[in-house]
Amino acid sequence: MEKYLYSAVDNAFYPYSLEDEYKAAGSWPEDGIDVEESLFQDFTADVPTGKVRVAGDDKLPAWGDVSALTHDESVAQAKETKAQLISSAKQAISIWQSELLMDEISDADKTSLKLWISYIKEIQAVDITQPGSIEWPTPPANNSLE
Repeated sequence: MEKYLYSAVDNAFYPYSLEDEYKAAGSWPEDGIDVEESLFQDFTADVPTGKVRVAGDDKLPAWGDVSALTHDESVAQAKETKAQLISSAKQAISIWQSELLMDEISDADKTSLKLWISYIKEIQAVDITQPGSIEWPTPPANNSLE
């Protein structure tokens, strides 16, 4: 059974089997506490939902709550979501746009193209400065983003 050193400063486990390598690299922690493999397994396997490994007051690993995103982080996340939704929608309509330009689009595809363009406009209109209240528009049901 492997033994580990847990560093509260690094919030990381270091296997004793690699101690020489860590020391040679100058990265073996000085604040470490010896822990058994079972503790290592408990804190490196499945992470409970909404939790993150932290160093506890006793300098051993513990589960802490995941921090809520800041407003700026939430806005950045919403901006990324918006860009991804628009990109996916544009990919979905690219063939229809080409068919339209070549005057070879069916009436059904022209209708789908119009629905998807309306959907893109709805996405573009979403105000991402208030990320907690965003309701993303639903893509048209008649065609998927496959």
